[in-house]
Amino acid sequence: MYKNPEKQKIANKQAAQRRRNKAKGMTVEGMTVIDDRPGVIPGHIPGDELAELETKEREFKKLLLDLPPNVTRPTGCYSRATSNMTSGQIQRAVSRYHGLDWVASNEYAEVIHRLLTRTVEQLNTEGQHIPAWRTAA
Repeated sequence: MYKNPEKQKIANKQAAQRRRNKAKGMTVEGMTVIDDRPGVIPGHIPGDELAELETKEREFKKLLLDLPPNVTRPTGCYSRATSNMTSGQIQRAVSRYHGLDWVASNEYAEVIHRLLTRTVEQLNTEGQHIPAWRTAA
């Protein structure tokens, strides 16, 4: 609290602006990355983690080549947050999307990743719905 009303007014404006920026995902340096690690700023990811993320993305893109032609390809990318979700949580998350927005979701990318990397037995024990194209493969 300032005794001077003008200084208090300026401090209140600055505090309100910081709250608005935080709600929007803005920082002093710029926009934060939408990631499972809040507050990660582009270009500030440690080198080892960045290399690991790039490797996982390349592997995922290679897996997508194995999808049958009639399966919708995800435009999102799976993340650490979605990899820790159960199949029921992912199903609920995907069902909340409107229209075809689910195609770009990280949750749908995780479902496709699981379908391509896990065995049918593993998918059954996790309670994952197994489409006909996966059981035929």
